[in-house]
Amino acid sequence: MEPVHIFKLSNGEEVIGKVVHENNNTVELADVRVLMIDGSGSLHLGPFMFSHDVNKNVTLNKNLVVGKSENPRGEFEEAYRSSVSKIITTAPSRIITG
Repeated sequence: MEPVHIFKLSNGEEVIGKVVHENNNTVELADVRVLMIDGSGSLHLGPFMFSHDVNKNVTLNKNLVVGKSENPRGEFEEAYRSSVSKIITTAPSRIITG
């Protein structure tokens, strides 16, 4: 399983993704998500850029990254992996008898 990295940006956003390539100036990420807080204060994962093709990578300028971690908390890593999974799960079917 590929490691998941979290980046704290200078604007306060937290970006989660899989590092594809990194050099002195940039970091390229696949399956990028951003932490979002809804009106009730609950955390959710959403697209980093709404107009971006989620099947393409995103490149971050390292000058805008203030922190990096390879250790997301369990529930965040689980939510992230679920959000980028190509596997679709459905509820079990029920048979209604009358």
